[in-house]
Amino acid sequence: MARSTLILLAYLSAIPKWVVADRGYTSHAFRQHIWNIGARPAIPPLRHEAPAACPSWI
Repeated sequence: MARSTLILLAYLSAIPKWVVADRGYTSHAFRQHIWNIGARPAIPPLRHEAPAACPSWI
């Protein structure tokens, strides 16, 4: 997980309901960070990974 990504999330003025990202950001650590700030991750898993809880609109 890139440090710059965490810095960008810290600059948000409010806690988002969802954090939407592409497959490049799919990691357990990043998903956990999103849950820890009080948002829900909407990031599709990589093709070789097990399905993740992701809304159908992603």
